[in-house]
Amino acid sequence: MSDPEQADLRQRLYDHIESFEELHVLAWLKQRPNESIDEDAIAEGTLIHPNVLSEVLARLTSVGLLSATTARPTRFRYDPKDPELREVIDPILARYESTPLEIIRIMTANAIERVRTAALSTFANAFRLRGPKRND
Repeated sequence: MSDPEQADLRQRLYDHIESFEELHVLAWLKQRPNESIDEDAIAEGTLIHPNVLSEVLARLTSVGLLSATTARPTRFRYDPKDPELREVIDPILARYESTPLEIIRIMTANAIERVRTAALSTFANAFRLRGPKRND
């Protein structure tokens, strides 16, 4: 893969997928395209702890990568909300299926970048000038 392709893939992952759990859930659900699956079955199939999985499913649904039923139990399926989003995510999932270590390496680099960015922001905010404290 060329450097520009690598950089593009890294940016797409950085912009759309925040964790390994999200990536794993998306890949697992994409392999079941016509099924709506409840959270317990997803937890069993992906081996992701239910507490973590609830957060992952909520985020993926909120950003439009999964659709969810309103009936209980809620069922999920891989269903990007628009064709452009599908065009971004499908190649990532295909690459993850064919060369998972490459994607995991990129995700690890992205995670380190997120930590660095957060640390720099926290450090910079520590030196913000604020007005005098008010005693109300």
